[in-house]
Amino acid sequence: MKVIENQAQKVHSMRVIAVNVMEFEVDDGDDSYIVNLEDKNCLCNKWRITRIPRRHALACIVKRKLDFAPYVHEAYYVSSYAKTCAPTFHGMLGHRNMPGRPTKNKRKLEFDEGSDGKKKKKSFVERDFKQNKCGNYGGLDHYKKTCKNPPKSNEASTSTTPVKR
Repeated sequence: MKVIENQAQKVHSMRVIAVNVMEFEVDDGDDSYIVNLEDKNCLCNKWRITRIPRRHALACIVKRKLDFAPYVHEAYYVSSYAKTCAPTFHGMLGHRNMPGRPTKNKRKLEFDEGSDGKKKKKSFVERDFKQNKCGNYGGLDHYKKTCKNPPKSNEASTSTTPVKR
């Protein structure tokens, strides 16, 4: 109704010429449009697209002193809207898993948490204790990198080793 009322205010400045009973030529400023009320069509194509008569068609409807309601598509009626909202839809019975990635229901527990969410007592893994051994001369409790002793020479080690031929 608002669209038609808005468009109807612009009708009075148009010149409408009847070509036959249901076909008209409408002069809107410098432009001319052909309107066919029987086919519900106007040369501007706005009526065909929106299915609501626009100002050119409304000018013809006013000239013929017709009611505009039959020229509006039935989808715009309140009764049609009520029909689309009338049926009720019932949900499907039973549980249905939806496709896609599952939702995260629970957070992952930490390694030191129990199933009740409380912290467990820390338990250490028992291993055999292995002392650090120096790669330089074989001393214990330090590495080659931190060794304060002078490095072994390679000549002494090669002279004592027998050579296989």
